[in-house]
Amino acid sequence: MADTDYPFSVFYISQSVFEKAGKRFTNEIENKAFSFLFKAVLTNARYKKHIGTCITFTTKQIFQLVKGVDFENKFKGLMELGENMAHAEDKESIRGDKNFRLLQHANDKDTEIIGDVKVVCDDYPTTQYFIRAKQEKNYPIDVIDSEYALTELTEISDKIKSKLGF
Repeated sequence: MADTDYPFSVFYISQSVFEKAGKRFTNEIENKAFSFLFKAVLTNARYKKHIGTCITFTTKQIFQLVKGVDFENKFKGLMELGENMAHAEDKESIRGDKNFRLLQHANDKDTEIIGDVKVVCDDYPTTQYFIRAKQEKNYPIDVIDSEYALTELTEISDKIKSKLGF
């Protein structure tokens, strides 16, 4: 059971974030997507017993798709951290493409947490998909990029650290 009442946000990671993070390896391009995923590993591993859950989520389908892309071998070290990077959810009752399934999991999470549910996207088509779904169906999600997610995750980590006296 969590020993904090901080109403933290949770982040659902789209495949576009993993793909952008992979560009750090394949093209040696620094980017916030990689930094966000690395910060997610650290935050989830360090504070999980204090917050009672992961802060970052994705679907098992997206994890499987990411493992198949060309940067997988260089990205493998981070992928091995698995659940500490993002808790992979999968409900058999949810069918559809990768974005629809992620959207449904994010929507379900809204009833379980005090804070906000945010979907992290790093390409235009994915971002537009989630924005359109939010507007058309009034889904209780925010759509953000990995740079914003990194900033917020750092703030959450700092607040928890401060509360715990680290």
